[in-house]
Amino acid sequence: MRRRRQPLRLRALSALWLALVVGLASVGINVGQSAGADVDPAAVTRDAAEWLRSELRDGGGSLEHLGRADWGLTADALIALGSTDELTTPVARNAAAQMLAHRSEFVTWDEFGDEFPGVVLAGPLAKTLLVAQIYDAPDAERAAMEAQLRGLIVRDGADAGRVADRNPFDVDTSSSFTEALAVAALGRTDGGVPASVLNHLLAQQCPAGGFRLALSGGTCSDDAVIDTDATAMVTQALLGVAPTPARDAAVARAATWLDGAQEASGAFGGTGPTAAANTNSSALAAQALRAAGHLESADRAAAWVAALQRVDVAADRGAIAYDRAAADAAADEGIDPLARDQWRRATTQGVMAFGAPVIGLIGVPSSPTVTTTTSAAGDPTSTTTTTVATTTTTQVATTVATTTTVPAVDGTSTTIDAPSPTTTALPEVEVSATNTDERVDVLAATRRSSAASAALPRTGGAVSELWRLGLAMIAAGLLLVGVPRRR
Repeated sequence: MRRRRQPLRLRALSALWLALVVGLASVGINVGQSAGADVDPAAVTRDAAEWLRSELRDGGGSLEHLGRADWGLTADALIALGSTDELTTPVARNAAAQMLAHRSEFVTWDEFGDEFPGVVLAGPLAKTLLVAQIYDAPDAERAAMEAQLRGLIVRDGADAGRVADRNPFDVDTSSSFTEALAVAALGRTDGGVPASVLNHLLAQQCPAGGFRLALSGGTCSDDAVIDTDATAMVTQALLGVAPTPARDAAVARAATWLDGAQEASGAFGGTGPTAAANTNSSALAAQALRAAGHLESADRAAAWVAALQRVDVAADRGAIAYDRAAADAAADEGIDPLARDQWRRATTQGVMAFGAPVIGLIGVPSSPTVTTTTSAAGDPTSTTTTTVATTTTTQVATTVATTTTVPAVDGTSTTIDAPSPTTTALPEVEVSATNTDERVDVLAATRRSSAASAALPRTGGAVSELWRLGLAMIAAGLLLVGVPRRR
């Protein structure tokens, strides 16, 4: 007896339903393999902070690289811990004291002897001042470093407002990252951020909205030089100063560009050797996007980072891998000693993805006063004070690709005169003279997202894409059912 074949539409429908079942099953497999249950941001932050504390404790108050104390990396860990309410722990306080005591090894070349006198590196100095501010170093020390940092501001020419190295023996290593750190640190001082510095930083924004990393004078006109990390860092720096129309517009454009640079997985890559998806770029972008109000994108980036944290293990629990390859390599045998430095750098940045405030507000109590120097009324030293209302719970950290130290403060260093801010050929930054509490809602959004989403899905956008595929297949099947049979 001849077997009757199913009509074409029923065979097609059966195939679609089979594909749907397989697709939904793969969703369950992917969820289980990539991360399991949802992530608790507070737990991720707590475990990462504990791991960083243990690394500092094992290092005697510093993090090492190639057998010697790496004060730049130690500063990054201190900023990260400061963003997680670890300011008062003995380990953090001890490490901060040691880092500040050894700052000349980080900011100058004094350790090389008398051959390189007077060298001061801008990025390390700005980062060290931030550590001193976060951990409430003595006023005299902070004042000396602030004066030294202001002394590195270029006063005229195409680079007016640039915070540059003072180093006649080598190339200037300062960048947009350096300037962002300087803005974050100077924004916490009574003198505020000179208008020339803000103007120069804003000029680094490229037409598409992102910021370039390398500085070459003038303004940016080439989108090909946009750097993801620089864009995220500058966005944070701008969000830490008083809001103005120019600042608000720059932040909005930068956040939009960052949003568009996010990968389907939720991750971000940098440029050059860091172009592939990685924790440092992803966390830095998440921190900036969260502060700028792009909460969904920030959560997706944070979920990608959370999936790389070591959980359910005894050794190095809480450490965050740089990328999936690093996480997989340590899955069975643990973290290789040669790879430990990378894990430290990734964790100091990774912990910032989960609700940390922008770097300039780490350790700042609620409703801080942020001042910006303007040249209004022809007076380049006049300042306008704007109160920025914030409710800080945790705050940011960053990683800076610089390794140097701030000179030790002696009796004479505190007498350095900070040069008066000067006007520049670039248009001045407008600063409102009135209280602008109502204009800083975007800063409050920095902290709301953690409460709004108590758990972040570890699988990011991958699961939602598969479910959308499944729904599309169901819809296609229903349409086929409704197609009339050919006679």
